[in-house]
Amino acid sequence: MTLKRALIGLLVIAVLLAGAVFAYNRFFALPQDEPAATATTAAPGSDRIAAPASTGRVSAEGHLVPLRHAAVAFTVGGVVEEILAPAGTAVTAGQPILRLDAADQRAALRGAEAALALARAERDAAAARLEAAALGITAAELGVRAAESELALASADPRPEDIALGESAVALAGAQVAAATAAQAQLLEGAGAARVQAAEADLRAAEAAVVPARLHLEQLRTQDNPDADDLTEAERAYNAALAAVEAAQVALDNLRDGATAAQQSAASSGVAAATARQDAAQADLDLLLAGGSAGAIAAAEANRDGARAALAEAKARHAAAEAAVGQAEAGVVGAEAALAAAQTALDDRTLVAPFDGVVADLPAAVGEVAQAGAPAAVVADFSGWLIETTDLIERDVVGVAAGRPVEVTVDALPGERLTGVVQSIGGISQQTQGDTTYPVTIRLDDPGDLPLRWGMTTFVSIDPEPGSSTGAEPAAPSGDISAEGQLLPRDEADLAFTTGGIVAGLLAAEGQAVAAGDAIIRLDDAAATAALAQAEAGLAAAEAARASARAGTELAATGQQTAEAALAAAEAALAQAQAGARPEEILAAERELAAAEAGVARAAAERDAATEVSSARVSAAEAQLAAAYSHMTALQATYDTIVTTCVTLPDGSETCPLLGPPEQTTRAQVEAAEASYAAAQLALAEARAGATAGERQVADAAVAVAAAQRDVAAAQLALLRAGARPESIELAGIGVEQARLGIEQAAVAGREAAAALAQAEAGVTSAEAAVDAARAALARMTLVAPFAGTVAALDVELGELVAPGVPVVRLGSAGQWVVETTDLVEQDVVGLAEGQEVVVTLDALPDETLRGTIVDIGRVPEAAHGDVVYRVRVALDAYPDLPLRWGMTATVTNDE
Repeated sequence: MTLKRALIGLLVIAVLLAGAVFAYNRFFALPQDEPAATATTAAPGSDRIAAPASTGRVSAEGHLVPLRHAAVAFTVGGVVEEILAPAGTAVTAGQPILRLDAADQRAALRGAEAALALARAERDAAAARLEAAALGITAAELGVRAAESELALASADPRPEDIALGESAVALAGAQVAAATAAQAQLLEGAGAARVQAAEADLRAAEAAVVPARLHLEQLRTQDNPDADDLTEAERAYNAALAAVEAAQVALDNLRDGATAAQQSAASSGVAAATARQDAAQADLDLLLAGGSAGAIAAAEANRDGARAALAEAKARHAAAEAAVGQAEAGVVGAEAALAAAQTALDDRTLVAPFDGVVADLPAAVGEVAQAGAPAAVVADFSGWLIETTDLIERDVVGVAAGRPVEVTVDALPGERLTGVVQSIGGISQQTQGDTTYPVTIRLDDPGDLPLRWGMTTFVSIDPEPGSSTGAEPAAPSGDISAEGQLLPRDEADLAFTTGGIVAGLLAAEGQAVAAGDAIIRLDDAAATAALAQAEAGLAAAEAARASARAGTELAATGQQTAEAALAAAEAALAQAQAGARPEEILAAERELAAAEAGVARAAAERDAATEVSSARVSAAEAQLAAAYSHMTALQATYDTIVTTCVTLPDGSETCPLLGPPEQTTRAQVEAAEASYAAAQLALAEARAGATAGERQVADAAVAVAAAQRDVAAAQLALLRAGARPESIELAGIGVEQARLGIEQAAVAGREAAAALAQAEAGVTSAEAAVDAARAALARMTLVAPFAGTVAALDVELGELVAPGVPVVRLGSAGQWVVETTDLVEQDVVGLAEGQEVVVTLDALPDETLRGTIVDIGRVPEAAHGDVVYRVRVALDAYPDLPLRWGMTATVTNDE
């Protein structure tokens, strides 16, 4: 239905144009053999007065035009979103006049900006990867050097200091084996007879101490009222004496039994452990003397070859990274070009003034679709006027020259004489009704306040004598102005979709009132809705990638700190290797050696003291024996006195008063003294005999261990004084270089992480632009009212396919009416002004007289039936009770 109406409309327009051309040629055009310069009467249907011919003068008809004018158009089509400079607005060059809906272009620009940011981030990432590749070459070169140093270290012969230390370690381990064996033998040898007899004597003494404690306790218990404290103290003393007997018995039993199984196992384990340490020390020495093993050397060589291969690979990666940087640079150039194109596309959605002037005409309305290339606005410079002639024949043009003065009359302003000067003469002829004519442009002098309008008919007289007369005065207009027009809403628009689709919903009906932004028609938007959901999912993924990239930057910062710590450690290790042992360390080693030498002397002295017969020890044993004997004989004498002291009683019986507790106590003391005497005799015999074989072995082993420890201390001192091997110093230096390289690599990793974050940020921006574009695409599937009004026509049905740019809705504002004239000629328009009140009558309401105000007078002329006419808009006063309808025929008269 829409296509059919459009075709019918085009056909009607073509017929009307053909009829107009025929009528003009038939009734209004001048005859071919009668140029306008000699016309003396006005053309039918016109009030113009032709200038009479005059000898020596050149006369011609022309039309007023602004100094400059241009019909500007969009290079792309779209829905008019905003009128920035309405008709009649003064504008400067570059000032926006109209703006089309640019949601897609804004989204595309945002996407292009994101793409450029992404391309720059990829370039930065590629540059960081190139730096990383360059550092990779340096790292690989250091790896080769380190592998070669490790190979040299594996192949190097041992130093004398290393051998001496190894031999000392073997000797120390052997001495420790001997010491452990001697300790085991001494343990298995058991306690000597003297120690056993001394323990037996201790047991007898403990048992003797029990007797008086027992007797004292029994005595207290037999008393009638013993003191409680005394009784408690006696019980405690007795229990302590019994405990001492038990302890002495345990000690005697342990000495008689000899070493326990656990002690024997521990001694055996000590020997085994010392033997294992000796074997390990000997193996280390053998390995040291053998030098680097074939396997270790082969492994070091393989490591070196692998490092060289890694260097070659690093160089290849560097070459690839260089190519990637070039590709990324090209990507940036392409993204910049795409951004410029997107910006241009967005700028193309705004129509701007090509020069300083006034918006003379603005046929587009908000909400309507502007077609690419179709004039959307006319801009003119009304600061001055030109006259363009159209009927100056070749016989007359030879008498015209640029700079010649000109007199001008205007049909619409009879009685006014204007002046000007010839500005230019066309160099190419034109055919006008069979005559050869040349266009001449005349620059009009300042007309003052005359109400000149674009397109007004003029007559010019080009004469060397500016003061000559041009003919009779034209008749003045009557002053009564009447024009026919049409009743229209104040705001109207023919709405169309910018995209095609199937009509899925009619959300408003013809005659229905709608508010600005209300939906009128909806196309099937399933695909657009799905695309929006997909774009939103992409945005969520991009945001997650950005969060991951941010975590990567934090990790890179931590890596930088770790690399700095590693450098400090490597530099310290290199300084230590280069400096060798510190004075404090050498001093400590020297003191260790001195202490070990003193330990040897001490062990030898202890051995001599333990293995030689000491006269002092013998004298002490003899004195101990004499004391034990004296104590024993004294106790024996006391005992004899106790048992022999008896008294004859008066009854003749004999009693011994010391028998009983004194006798029992003394007897136990005598037995203990006899045991002590026997133990003292055995101790004197052992002192006179000297050390046992086990004691001698243990003492000799202690001396050997001390001597071996001295040798180890001496070897360690020599090793400290020798310092680090050259290969070790080289490796420490390489470690410092590698640590410094690690800092640079960490910095590059930080830049890579920053570039990755920038890429992720650009990804989010791009995804947001995609969401905006998807939302804009979804919004375009619904046609909405650009302003509040009434749906006058709805030229579509459900299920129909709508083509982009084809009007489907006609919308007009409700309650606010204007009358737009179509036949107001130039002679009448000079009598009107904006703000002037007029009278309006409607053919449909002949008895009603309406009033209105002129709000706009056309600035661009139109042709109607051979006349120059101007479109005038009159705003009607409010008449809410009248049945006004869009398109009613109206007549406008001036209020005189």
